[in-house]
Amino acid sequence: MKKVIAAVVFMLLVAVFAPFGASDVAFANDGKTMPPQNLSVRERDGNYYLTFENVPGNNGYEVVVNGTTNVVEKDVTTVLINVKSGSEFLVKIRTICADETRTSDFYETTLVIGRALSAPENLTMSADKKLSFSAVDGAVSYDVVINGVSVLKSATKTKIELNDVLTSPINYEIKVRANGDNRLTFDSKFSTLSYDNVMKLGTPENVGITSVDGKVILSFDSVSYASGYEIDVNGEILKTTDNNYDLTDKVSVPADYTIKVRATGGKGYDAGEWATTTYECRKTIESPRLLVENKTVSWAKSEGANEYSVVVTFMETEIEKVDRFSGTSFDLSELVAKHGAGEYAVKVQALSNGNYDYSDVTTIYYRNYLTLEAPTVAVNGTIVSWTKVENAVDYTIKIDGRIISTNVTAESFDVSPYVAEVKTYTIAVVANANGWYYESAEGTATFVKTGALSSPVPTASGSVVSWTKVLGATAYDVYVGGEKVLTVTETTADISTYLQQGENKVKIVATAEGFSDGVSEEIVVIGDAIERVGLKTYKLKIAANESDYIVFVDGQRTDKKIANGRITLPDTAKKMIIVPDIADLTEEGVVTLFSEIDLTTDGKDGEEYVPTFVGEEFSAEKLTLIGEEGTNELGEYIVDGGIKVYYLNEKGKYRPKQTGEE
Repeated sequence: MKKVIAAVVFMLLVAVFAPFGASDVAFANDGKTMPPQNLSVRERDGNYYLTFENVPGNNGYEVVVNGTTNVVEKDVTTVLINVKSGSEFLVKIRTICADETRTSDFYETTLVIGRALSAPENLTMSADKKLSFSAVDGAVSYDVVINGVSVLKSATKTKIELNDVLTSPINYEIKVRANGDNRLTFDSKFSTLSYDNVMKLGTPENVGITSVDGKVILSFDSVSYASGYEIDVNGEILKTTDNNYDLTDKVSVPADYTIKVRATGGKGYDAGEWATTTYECRKTIESPRLLVENKTVSWAKSEGANEYSVVVTFMETEIEKVDRFSGTSFDLSELVAKHGAGEYAVKVQALSNGNYDYSDVTTIYYRNYLTLEAPTVAVNGTIVSWTKVENAVDYTIKIDGRIISTNVTAESFDVSPYVAEVKTYTIAVVANANGWYYESAEGTATFVKTGALSSPVPTASGSVVSWTKVLGATAYDVYVGGEKVLTVTETTADISTYLQQGENKVKIVATAEGFSDGVSEEIVVIGDAIERVGLKTYKLKIAANESDYIVFVDGQRTDKKIANGRITLPDTAKKMIIVPDIADLTEEGVVTLFSEIDLTTDGKDGEEYVPTFVGEEFSAEKLTLIGEEGTNELGEYIVDGGIKVYYLNEKGKYRPKQTGEE
């Protein structure tokens, strides 16, 4: 039987095929019925059906597909077959008649179910412009169309190099389809990839750094298509549109800098590779500014300095050197103590182990002037001598503060030509110096000029003795019967109180400090035969200024004064009260008030009497000033133990505060 190869078009059917028939029965030459003609395959709901023309007079059909037989009933012209798309298969079919002798022979043919290929998926473009996509099952090749232009046909690989095609920084519409064998498989739809072609810019060349008029300038060759440049200075990104850049402010700190530059562009261009250069910024450290105070040289830390060298010279000779010194002050005390007076030069240089150069050396001077030791002065007669002072040039001699001689080179001096007045002199000697020393403080000693007073010439008129004035005398002692009874400053004295009845030998002794006494000859003074009142001297121990007290005797105010802890009163006195005469008292001052003194019960110390009494101290805060209430009489105040102490109740004087009084 003649074989026919038919191409079957792949279709989707949505209706059930109705059988068709003919009124005429076709017969082969042998008298058999003809087999069905016009075989085709239809697809419905994912299944494939074989269809054919209905043969009149059939009683069914026998269909064999790929060796599988299926017999259908009369006039059934659609048969479900087990085949796949994209395949070819052998079909045999014959018409079955009721009369077996008329059943047709098998009609045999090969049918094809074509399959449309899937469009390529996962279209991507690599950085090196390689187009890749997933392989399509059944594809025999691939076509690539870019921006409407076929750039590759019948490619057999799924990775395609497009470097020579994508040469502009634009958007490319890239389409790819899978090609079938046009029999079992049909060409797919085009898949599309929209690709922005980014061109990588070139790398700047001839990158260099130059110094121009104190500025640090980075320069490099321009890069084609670059719209600008990025500059990386130790991680800091700078931008410019020029092929040079002023880096002065960016590399001003001493350090090693890595400087990179690359080209940048707009849309369609990637930045180029970095071009790299280096720059070393160095500075000379600023010289230390030195200050000297209290034998210590100090300075502020210099930028970039981590150590200093210190050299000390004394009178231009090096005495100390410290090669590496981390502090910012240097104490000269020990060196000054060791080497003494003179000029010290301190030289400091700032050092660095980084991008700084050593500073210049700065020098400061400390001039140590010393004061000469004061001479130790001694006096022997009229000769003043002193110890020799080291480094002294000569000496100056002063008497009572007045210079009498300078530039004395010896260690002794006779002062006799310079002293005449009888008194005590202060002799001072100053050691003189020059260069690195100051003159010494004064060394002093006292020199006493002595003399002898002339003798007074006494005379008497009754009980009144007078005498000639003695030049230089400051007081006169009156002696009666060999005992001193008075000391006066005038040249007359009434000695009636001290005369005994009958003859009394009297002499006058002139006195003055620094002079030997001038003693008169004795004269005789006749004493009257009358009753005399005797005197008593009392010792009073008071811890106060004796002149600040007023003395009351037997209730009467007197002008008697306590002197040197003693007071002389008539031996008839019975009671004595002493009160303070103080009108101005400091906050720290104190006043002592005393009890009444009984003069009739005194003990005796040799020729002097020692009375017993009580004293009570009052601080300023316990006292108050007496106002208009003052009566000018004695006031009383009772202290612990019920003892009365006394004060003068006079306006402007002080009295104790009473209990509760502010």
